[in-house]
Amino acid sequence: MVAALLPLFVSHAGGRPQYQHRPTFTIPEYNAFQKAFQNTGATHDPQVKVKLLDEASAEFVAQYPNSLLMAFVYQQYCMAYFQLRDYPNAIAYADKLVGLGERVDTALQIQALQVHVQSFAALSYDPKAADANEKLAMQRDTALRGVMLLQRLSKPVNYAMTDEEFAQLKEQGIALFNLAAPPAVTGQGLIGKTPSPKGSTYDETIQWLQNIESIEVCGKCPNRAP
Repeated sequence: MVAALLPLFVSHAGGRPQYQHRPTFTIPEYNAFQKAFQNTGATHDPQVKVKLLDEASAEFVAQYPNSLLMAFVYQQYCMAYFQLRDYPNAIAYADKLVGLGERVDTALQIQALQVHVQSFAALSYDPKAADANEKLAMQRDTALRGVMLLQRLSKPVNYAMTDEEFAQLKEQGIALFNLAAPPAVTGQGLIGKTPSPKGSTYDETIQWLQNIESIEVCGKCPNRAP
């Protein structure tokens, strides 16, 4: 079972991006974005959504190849692929979004980081593969970045939660990212927990994968993967 995704402070309506802080784009650019992606938010079928996103992206990118509004497109892609259990593509688009860095909304980055760590946990992992350490190192770095961004995230203005509820949601996200720090890489076990010896065993790594795969972090989350 793959864990439910937290509703990590990201909202959208009718395919229109809503950010905590406004990125830089022109009015013509935004209007072109609206025109190209007006139908992508109308479907709940992830397979259909991917097809619509492919078509809309080709149209929009031809006009604005470097638009930061593509962050919202990458967010829709990685969520759709996550729902389809196409975890390699979910990771690929999550990483594209995160690759835009501080220029895009922090909440979008956090959600993409979460998609990455949970998708990785859902994939078959071979600790004897040539790139095993590289993959675990990337997972560790992704998890640590998620913790960092959540720790410094402030509650958006007019957000429909009390301060206490918002703090609890952040703690849930931090707990998930803590579990996503592979002991086989860090040699320190989970963040904030009792350190484990360096050079963790195969069994420790497999236990970590089972923990992150089975965690239920949000019983009320509306965006559960099927």
